[in-house]
Amino acid sequence: MKLAYVCADFGVPVFGHKGASVHVREMVTAFAECGHDVRVFAPTLDEGPSAGAQGERFRSQLDHEPGGIEILEVTPDPRHVALQDELKSTVLFRPGFWLILAGMVVIAAMPARTRPAGAFAIAVAGSATIYVLTFLPFGVAADFRYGYWCVPACLVAAVALFAAYRERAPDVSSG
Repeated sequence: MKLAYVCADFGVPVFGHKGASVHVREMVTAFAECGHDVRVFAPTLDEGPSAGAQGERFRSQLDHEPGGIEILEVTPDPRHVALQDELKSTVLFRPGFWLILAGMVVIAAMPARTRPAGAFAIAVAGSATIYVLTFLPFGVAADFRYGYWCVPACLVAAVALFAAYRERAPDVSSG
Protein backbone atom coordinates (compact mmCIF):
# COMPACT_ATOMS: atom_id res chain seq x y z
CA MET A 1 0.00 0.00 0.00
CA LYS A 2 1.19 3.54 -0.68
CA LEU A 3 1.09 5.79 2.38
CA ALA A 4 1.60 9.53 2.77
CA TYR A 5 2.87 10.64 6.18
CA VAL A 6 2.33 14.39 6.55
CA CYS A 7 4.21 16.24 9.27
CA ALA A 8 2.98 19.83 8.98
CA ASP A 9 4.70 21.19 12.11
CA PHE A 10 7.66 23.46 11.33
CA GLY A 11 9.07 22.66 14.76
CA VAL A 12 9.49 18.96 13.99
CA PRO A 13 12.48 18.33 11.73
CA VAL A 14 12.37 14.77 10.40
CA PHE A 15 16.09 14.23 11.01
CA GLY A 16 16.08 16.07 14.36
CA HIS A 17 16.46 14.87 17.94
CA LYS A 18 13.10 15.95 19.37
CA GLY A 19 10.61 13.36 20.56
CA ALA A 20 8.22 14.18 17.74
CA SER A 21 11.06 13.74 15.22
CA VAL A 22 11.78 10.30 16.67
CA HIS A 23 8.07 9.48 16.45
CA VAL A 24 7.95 10.40 12.75
CA ARG A 25 11.00 8.26 11.97
CA GLU A 26 9.80 5.28 13.99
CA MET A 27 6.30 5.31 12.50
CA VAL A 28 7.64 5.63 8.96
CA THR A 29 10.14 2.83 9.57
CA ALA A 30 7.42 0.58 11.00
CA PHE A 31 5.18 1.19 8.00
CA ALA A 32 8.05 0.42 5.62
CA GLU A 33 8.95 -2.76 7.52
CA CYS A 34 5.34 -3.89 7.04
CA GLY A 35 5.90 -3.63 3.29
CA HIS A 36 4.29 -0.26 2.61
CA ASP A 37 5.73 2.41 0.33
CA VAL A 38 5.88 5.55 2.47
CA ARG A 39 6.33 9.15 1.37
CA VAL A 40 7.01 11.65 4.12
CA PHE A 41 5.97 15.25 3.45
CA ALA A 42 7.48 17.75 5.89
CA PRO A 43 8.33 21.47 5.85
CA THR A 44 11.51 20.93 7.90
CA LEU A 45 14.00 18.12 7.45
CA ASP A 46 17.11 19.21 9.36
CA GLU A 47 17.77 21.04 12.60
CA GLY A 48 21.09 22.24 11.28
CA PRO A 49 24.42 21.41 12.92
CA SER A 50 22.74 20.09 16.08
CA ALA A 51 20.89 17.27 14.29
CA GLY A 52 20.82 14.19 16.47
CA ALA A 53 22.74 10.98 15.91
CA GLN A 54 19.46 9.09 15.57
CA GLY A 55 18.51 11.31 12.65
CA GLU A 56 21.83 10.60 11.01
CA ARG A 57 21.35 6.84 11.48
CA PHE A 58 17.89 7.12 9.91
CA ARG A 59 19.35 9.08 7.00
CA SER A 60 22.01 6.40 6.46
CA GLN A 61 19.31 3.70 6.47
CA LEU A 62 17.53 5.59 3.70
CA ASP A 63 20.72 5.66 1.66
CA HIS A 64 21.31 1.91 2.06
CA GLU A 65 17.73 0.64 1.91
CA PRO A 66 16.15 1.90 -1.30
CA GLY A 67 12.48 1.45 -1.88
CA GLY A 68 10.21 1.76 1.10
CA ILE A 69 10.70 5.34 2.30
CA GLU A 70 10.93 8.62 0.43
CA ILE A 71 11.37 11.94 2.26
CA LEU A 72 10.15 15.12 0.55
CA GLU A 73 10.65 18.63 1.86
CA VAL A 74 7.57 20.71 1.15
CA THR A 75 8.08 24.45 0.94
CA PRO A 76 4.99 26.28 2.15
CA ASP A 77 3.40 29.00 0.09
CA PRO A 78 4.68 32.38 1.35
CA ARG A 79 1.11 33.71 1.37
CA HIS A 80 0.06 30.96 3.77
CA VAL A 81 3.04 31.66 6.03
CA ALA A 82 2.15 35.38 6.02
CA LEU A 83 -1.47 34.59 6.87
CA GLN A 84 -0.41 32.30 9.71
CA ASP A 85 1.94 34.96 11.08
CA GLU A 86 -0.90 37.46 10.96
CA LEU A 87 -3.35 35.13 12.72
CA LYS A 88 -0.92 33.99 15.44
CA SER A 89 -1.75 36.94 17.65
CA THR A 90 -5.53 36.41 17.39
CA VAL A 91 -7.79 34.37 19.63
CA LEU A 92 -7.88 31.58 17.01
CA PHE A 93 -4.37 30.52 18.05
CA ARG A 94 -5.14 30.36 21.76
CA PRO A 95 -5.99 26.93 23.21
CA GLY A 96 -8.16 28.62 25.85
CA PHE A 97 -10.57 29.86 23.19
CA TRP A 98 -11.05 26.37 21.80
CA LEU A 99 -11.33 24.93 25.32
CA ILE A 100 -14.16 27.34 26.13
CA LEU A 101 -15.82 26.56 22.79
CA ALA A 102 -15.57 22.81 23.47
CA GLY A 103 -17.13 23.31 26.90
CA MET A 104 -19.95 25.33 25.37
CA VAL A 105 -20.62 22.58 22.81
CA VAL A 106 -20.79 19.97 25.60
CA ILE A 107 -23.25 22.11 27.57
CA ALA A 108 -25.36 22.91 24.48
CA ALA A 109 -25.45 19.23 23.48
CA MET A 110 -26.71 17.97 26.87
CA PRO A 111 -30.41 18.30 25.98
CA ALA A 112 -29.74 16.32 22.77
CA ARG A 113 -27.63 13.62 24.44
CA THR A 114 -30.20 10.88 23.72
CA ARG A 115 -29.78 11.40 19.99
CA PRO A 116 -26.77 9.79 18.27
CA ALA A 117 -25.44 13.08 16.92
CA GLY A 118 -25.84 14.74 20.32
CA ALA A 119 -23.99 11.93 22.07
CA PHE A 120 -21.26 12.15 19.43
CA ALA A 121 -20.95 15.92 19.93
CA ILE A 122 -20.58 15.44 23.69
CA ALA A 123 -18.01 12.69 23.26
CA VAL A 124 -15.82 14.57 20.78
CA ALA A 125 -16.01 17.98 22.48
CA GLY A 126 -15.60 16.30 25.86
CA SER A 127 -12.46 14.49 24.73
CA ALA A 128 -11.02 17.79 23.48
CA THR A 129 -11.86 19.44 26.81
CA ILE A 130 -10.22 16.69 28.83
CA TYR A 131 -7.20 16.62 26.53
CA VAL A 132 -6.50 20.34 26.86
CA LEU A 133 -7.23 20.35 30.61
CA THR A 134 -4.60 17.65 31.19
CA PHE A 135 -1.93 20.22 30.31
CA LEU A 136 -2.91 22.49 33.21
CA PRO A 137 -1.36 20.44 36.04
CA PHE A 138 1.72 19.51 34.03
CA GLY A 139 2.34 22.84 32.28
CA VAL A 140 4.05 21.28 29.25
CA ALA A 141 4.14 24.54 27.30
CA ALA A 142 1.87 27.35 26.25
CA ASP A 143 2.50 26.51 22.61
CA PHE A 144 -0.64 26.24 20.47
CA ARG A 145 0.42 22.93 18.94
CA TYR A 146 -0.53 21.23 22.21
CA GLY A 147 -4.10 22.34 21.65
CA TYR A 148 -4.41 21.29 18.00
CA TRP A 149 -6.81 18.42 18.76
CA CYS A 150 -9.29 20.85 20.26
CA VAL A 151 -9.73 22.74 16.97
CA PRO A 152 -10.99 19.93 14.69
CA ALA A 153 -12.82 18.36 17.63
CA CYS A 154 -14.77 21.57 18.25
CA LEU A 155 -15.58 22.04 14.59
CA VAL A 156 -16.76 18.45 14.13
CA ALA A 157 -18.68 18.51 17.42
CA ALA A 158 -20.39 21.77 16.42
CA VAL A 159 -21.56 20.18 13.15
CA ALA A 160 -22.80 17.14 15.09
CA LEU A 161 -24.57 19.43 17.55
CA PHE A 162 -26.35 21.18 14.67
CA ALA A 163 -27.34 17.78 13.26
CA ALA A 164 -28.57 16.62 16.68
CA TYR A 165 -30.98 19.53 16.93
CA ARG A 166 -32.23 18.84 13.42
CA GLU A 167 -32.95 15.18 14.28
CA ARG A 168 -36.19 14.15 15.80
CA ALA A 169 -36.05 13.15 19.40
CA PRO A 170 -36.31 9.37 19.85
CA ASP A 171 -39.79 8.12 20.66
CA VAL A 172 -40.06 7.26 24.32
CA SER A 173 -43.22 5.26 24.62
CA SER A 174 -44.28 3.72 27.86
CA GLY A 175 -45.69 0.32 27.76
